[in-house]
Parts: sequence; structure tokens; C-alpha cells
Amino acid sequence: MVLWPNGYLSAEKAPQATLELIQGHLNAQRDAIREFALKNAFHFLDRPQEFQAAAARGTEHYYLTDTHWNQDGHRLAARTVAAYLKVH
Repeated sequence: MVLWPNGYLSAEKAPQATLELIQGHLNAQRDAIREFALKNAFHFLDRPQEFQAAAARGTEHYYLTDTHWNQDGHRLAARTVAAYLKVH
């Protein structure tokens, strides 16, 4: 993954996907967005621990067939954003 000076992310020649490669780049997009937000004085809300805690309790927040939030995921995201906005 390459973050170009113009702000675009791209993959150079895509390497063979391995578990180690995927794990090593799981946060690349989030890190690039966080860096951009901090450099430009934007708020950046990154609270994966809420989703991780809910998952540990057995609550499903994603559709089984893709990576999008289901209704419970949207509710959790809304509560998380509302709590953030109350203090910021």
C-alpha cells in the first residue's frame, strides 16, 4: 500500500496475499485516514473496542456475507458517535 502525496492510496504490484501480509496491513487505511485527520485538525473517531467488546459478548454486528454493518452494528455505531459528540 502506498500513500501518494496527492492523498490517494494505491497498491503497487499486488503481492501474493498471505495471512501474515493481510495481518500486517489490516490497519493501513485507518492509519492513513487518522494521519490525514490529525494533520488537518479534523476529529477522528476510532473506537474498535466497542465492536470488539460486543463481539466478545456474542453480538453480531456485521452481515454474514459481507463486511457491512447490520442493524445492530449501525445502532452500536450511532451510540458510539453520540457518546463521542457529547464530550467533543
